[in-house]
Amino acid sequence: MGIGVSSYSGGQGFKSVFLSLNSINIAMLLLYAFCLEKCFAERKAAWAPVALLNAVSLFMLGTKSSIVFVLVLFLFYLIAPKRNRTRNFILGLLISAVFYFLFLQVDYLQALLASVSERQAYLFENRNFIDYLTSGRTWMLGHAITLLSSDMADPLGVFQLLFGNGYYCFHNVLSEISGYLSTSIVRPIEFDWADLFVSYGFIMTFFVYGFLLTWLMKIVQSSKRSQAGFYLIAFGVLFVFSCLGGHVMFESISSTFLGLVLAGGVLSIRDNSKARQKIAGAPSCRVEAKAN
Repeated sequence: MGIGVSSYSGGQGFKSVFLSLNSINIAMLLLYAFCLEKCFAERKAAWAPVALLNAVSLFMLGTKSSIVFVLVLFLFYLIAPKRNRTRNFILGLLISAVFYFLFLQVDYLQALLASVSERQAYLFENRNFIDYLTSGRTWMLGHAITLLSSDMADPLGVFQLLFGNGYYCFHNVLSEISGYLSTSIVRPIEFDWADLFVSYGFIMTFFVYGFLLTWLMKIVQSSKRSQAGFYLIAFGVLFVFSCLGGHVMFESISSTFLGLVLAGGVLSIRDNSKARQKIAGAPSCRVEAKAN
């Protein structure tokens, strides 16, 4: 509609009144994965147009993570399902052809793709490879390490290491020393593990990731015997994005999706447990019936 502000300077990316690009990115990636699950794993072809529109929307965001995840998830769902691989390959080929046609024929999408490509080429040429991949997050991590090292000289340094400095306190100072204070009162590192550690310390970081990894193992075990596969994939997307791009644990939209994925995984584990109990109880019931 042309309303609002572009997510990147120069008009690249999407344009809207909502300026939380990473949160939108995460939410749309999970919806895209859900559509692919329905389309390829559950063999419901009616979801193919929805998956296609999600893919187009993610490309319109113009981020490296959205483009990479679109391609990786698409290839995964083409290869991973063991049944109907020929059907999935043909359907995937049709989706790819329509996707290519849209970006080839629609002028608006062509211009958008050109501007995104131009921006990515500029960043690649003017940053080292690691800074390009992490969108400068390693540079911010360096500032955070310097700030954390100076805090360790304080008598309460060990206490801060264990229990953190508080989110606002640390990231406000980080915004100041990194030159972002004029535009943002707090500046996250944008690696969730790093932001969690400097804000709430080693103990809280240990408990949070211990909790997440515990439920991950349970979902992995359940996915071998039930329909929990999607929740495992969704959790994987969130975990990778959280570690490399941040904005999963500290933003309302994406953290809500994290909660939904964990809740879905828990429900699938319980459903699988109930199904096993019914199967285990069935033979004994038949034996009792014969005895009677």
